[in-house]
Amino acid sequence: MTLRPKRSAKPARGGVVYLFTTFGAPSETFLRRELAAVRALGVPVSVVSLWGGEDSETVRKIPLAEMLTLFWKAPLALIRHPWVFRELFERMLDRDIPSWLNFGENWRGIGCAVLLAAEMKQAGVRRTHAVWATMPAAAAWVLRGMTGIPYTMGAHAYDVFEDGGDWLLPLKIRDATLVHCSTMAARGRVIATGCDPQKILVVRRGLEQLPFAIKPLRRDRSLLRIVSVGRFVEKKGFRRQIRLYAALAKAGLSFEAHLVGAGPLEAQLRGLVEALGLGSRVLFTGWLDEAGVARQLDWADVFVFTGHIAPSGDRDGLPNALAEAMAHGVPVVSTPVGAIPEVLTGGINGLLVRMEEPGQWLSALRSLQENDAVCEELRRCARGWVEANFDARRNAACLRAAIDERIAAEEE
Repeated sequence: MTLRPKRSAKPARGGVVYLFTTFGAPSETFLRRELAAVRALGVPVSVVSLWGGEDSETVRKIPLAEMLTLFWKAPLALIRHPWVFRELFERMLDRDIPSWLNFGENWRGIGCAVLLAAEMKQAGVRRTHAVWATMPAAAAWVLRGMTGIPYTMGAHAYDVFEDGGDWLLPLKIRDATLVHCSTMAARGRVIATGCDPQKILVVRRGLEQLPFAIKPLRRDRSLLRIVSVGRFVEKKGFRRQIRLYAALAKAGLSFEAHLVGAGPLEAQLRGLVEALGLGSRVLFTGWLDEAGVARQLDWADVFVFTGHIAPSGDRDGLPNALAEAMAHGVPVVSTPVGAIPEVLTGGINGLLVRMEEPGQWLSALRSLQENDAVCEELRRCARGWVEANFDARRNAACLRAAIDERIAAEEE
């Protein structure tokens, strides 16, 4: 029986290939926006999803059957490109493995590169862009070694903070043409690996389309409507948020909170809500699409974010849901974690409150419940920040121009 792996879309000739771990992941809407913005600039972009992803005729996926061909293709690649794999193996010995997950991500990326190299070279791919510094950047680095195709890469919160950062991060950053960070916090971490600061470009993510105008302020906020959006994972701090709601209820604050999202901690969070007797105050909406999230923001008086540094070191940079709230005109109260202080200037375009200060949370929320002037000023300044800094098309144009300039300089 002949093994004939099914293939999907191939790279566009002479174009750019975006390397994703899993294209179409529900929690990565911001990457779809970035991709759409780049395509809107007229750049011929192909997508490769290295680990599953959505079924589409425009996405190149690598199914298990194709991965099995590595049994004979990997030894051939090792023979043809010995220096590439020699350096790779030497670098692997330089650092301890951060986690078995990261170990697997890198090896999957390396294997995918071996499978993609011939078709990438045949298509005359101009460059690749690894959206993450983990699996995609591992593939981009090996592809560069095997084909000479230059690559740019993203290096964001998970990539650089989780368990001390990606296993091969210094190697990947060293050979990248340009490193895209979306926050100054991530930039600082990348510089700490030894990266030339001139190689790093900080460009925010962005919203593809802003609401035409901020929504009207709800005048009767005697029952304060609170919304929080995010994956139910440790770094989002939802357990702490639910305990905060118990303290606020005990202090007499009248509120209803909606938790929008899904994730591995959902069962624990639902159990905690019931154990604390908050079932009538804290409601779970489940995962919602963009339109559903927009409806929740239209309903809400306040957006709450309680992110923190997880035991693994992982943390958020700038959650897109927070920027969406600012664009809609929903005042934001947040912990000062990750890149949040880069965005929110306390008392100007949002309120920053430490998680361990429930009294400050109560004071902040009551001010938003009772003071129209405070709300209106926060809403106006927040919307202004988003318009100036979080336009996906403008930011994509900036990123593309910087990448083209750097590649042109290297080709001279």
